[in-house]
Amino acid sequence: MVNLTYKLYRGGADQAALESARALLNEARLRQEESRRLIEQGVLGAFNAHDIALARLPQLEDLADAAA
Repeated sequence: MVNLTYKLYRGGADQAALESARALLNEARLRQEESRRLIEQGVLGAFNAHDIALARLPQLEDLADAAA
């Protein structure tokens, strides 16, 4: 004996809910990717600024010694 139940009178609400959940998941993934990209850009910029500051430090020390 086979018992098959199908929500015939729901008018496609199940499918609409599934598509809505897929859209929300896709939007969340896009936001996560954008956040990851922005964080990467910020970290790379900070490291570059740090490297530049370290490279300038000896020159600035020389200038400070000359000014003293």
